[in-house]
Amino acid sequence: MMWAERQYIMKYSIRLAVKDDYDKIVGLYEKAFEHGEGLVAKYYTGFNEYLSFFVNRNNAFIVEEDDTICGAVLVHETPDMFCGRLLYIEFLAVLPDYQNKGVGRALIEYVCGEAHRRGITEVSIRTACYKDAYLIYRHMGFRDSQSDCRFLTMNLKKIDTDVD
Repeated sequence: MMWAERQYIMKYSIRLAVKDDYDKIVGLYEKAFEHGEGLVAKYYTGFNEYLSFFVNRNNAFIVEEDDTICGAVLVHETPDMFCGRLLYIEFLAVLPDYQNKGVGRALIEYVCGEAHRRGITEVSIRTACYKDAYLIYRHMGFRDSQSDCRFLTMNLKKIDTDVD
């Protein structure tokens, strides 16, 4: 999977995560979710292995402001019998101080834009039990894909028609 080297959005930069970022990303996820529920510390005992899987495969992206990693997203591409290739947004987190400032949106727009450029026609995300996240993703253009409202998808073919 080849992703763009680096993209600058507002005062932030988005780039591919590397192994040297590992500890900062772990800290980001702990702070982002401990703020609400402490999800990582309490429930994700295999988080270190999970994160390593994405970083080692170049499927982890971070948003930085100066030396602060303020957001991260983990993605993976999978074949799909209906749409060819599907990009799955696995996990998204933003530090509490950076929430509601466009950081999460910038990450999602970045990975969706890259996926579209590479010919992927659908992006899928699961919101787990976060109703606020569900509403944010719906506002961004994701739609329910199953009877369970925690699964949403965005059809990237529509981007071509919206641009014209």
